[in-house]
Amino acid sequence: MCGPRTAGYTPEERASTRPDLELWWLTCVNCARHASRLPRTMSPRCNMVEWLNRNGRAVVFLCNLSVVVLAVLAVLLYLRPWSAIISPAAPAIGSRFALSPGGSSDSRAVLYLAISTRCGACEREADSYRSLEQDTDVEQGVRVVYLMSEGEAAGRSFLNRHGLRSQVGFGTRFKGSGIREFPTVVLVDRQNIVQFWHVGALRDKDRQRLEAALLRCSACSVGDGKVFSGR
Repeated sequence: MCGPRTAGYTPEERASTRPDLELWWLTCVNCARHASRLPRTMSPRCNMVEWLNRNGRAVVFLCNLSVVVLAVLAVLLYLRPWSAIISPAAPAIGSRFALSPGGSSDSRAVLYLAISTRCGACEREADSYRSLEQDTDVEQGVRVVYLMSEGEAAGRSFLNRHGLRSQVGFGTRFKGSGIREFPTVVLVDRQNIVQFWHVGALRDKDRQRLEAALLRCSACSVGDGKVFSGR
């Protein structure tokens, strides 16, 4: 309290303390007057309201900007997986492919299709892969090999369900191969050098690039032995 307590005082004692009481009253009145003249910033709630009133446009602009940035990031992640943004998801063209379960002793280029039974895109691309099998049978210079991390029972069931008949490497360990996503298409020449790679569904332009690379590898396989450099 601002002044002395008077409870239990006798009338004489109260009379003797009247100057103190008057001083206490004046002190309280002065405190109240002073409090009424304090700036509004002394109250956290009033301070926030006043700040928002002064900077309302800036706050709205920052909110809108953050929404735009989040929307752009969401579109980028939708169009291309994050792992593909920070690092390539397949072996680089011109590099030596680390996986060769099918071997290359028959001097033919190999079209590797890395797929998985748990991959929805692989299910949707099955018809495209079956078409690639037929095309490479005609070319004779390129063969198709499926790469699957699953065991033979699960992998064979998936392939049979979609009518895929080419050679398969079951239980493939992709660590160190450069393959990080499914499906991934990798074309290597007779020297096991990567000539083409693609991650995801094969669209028209991707299919055209693959067909051009297949023709080059096929010509190298059945021609005079020159190896296409990929440049």
